[in-house]
Amino acid sequence: MADVSGLRARLTAAATAAHAAAVEAELRLLDAVVPIGDGPGHAGEGGQRLIDSRQVESNGPLSTTIRYPGPIANYLDAGTGPHIIRPRAGKALAFVWPGGPPELAANRAQSFFVLDHVNHPGSTKHVGWWSRYMAPDVWSRLLADAFAEAAARA
Repeated sequence: MADVSGLRARLTAAATAAHAAAVEAELRLLDAVVPIGDGPGHAGEGGQRLIDSRQVESNGPLSTTIRYPGPIANYLDAGTGPHIIRPRAGKALAFVWPGGPPELAANRAQSFFVLDHVNHPGSTKHVGWWSRYMAPDVWSRLLADAFAEAAARA
């Protein structure tokens, strides 16, 4: 029986390098499409901008988890219908909103508001920003490209 340990080691190293390259390509794709999160209520968990809240965790040489914690990432990806936003703590919402909400047209010159609620019109602008780029076919293409690049260099 032939010793295949050298071959196994080279294949494992190649797979690990291709996986790392595919993860980097995926992160570049997400960086290009992730909603920045600068608007009122667009902060991720802990008040961070969504773009800054991304977490990347290596689960071994061939497994990586990419996530944006907190519910806002899911709301933006799926979209939302019109809804009322009320304070979670306290009795009022306080925020800077240049131009202000449409229902307060008389105060449009003002940019700091304290309100008991806001009528949010819903959001569809970023639908699919996550699910479109994390789809299995996208990952498969990125991984295949990374393997092809590695083979071309070998």
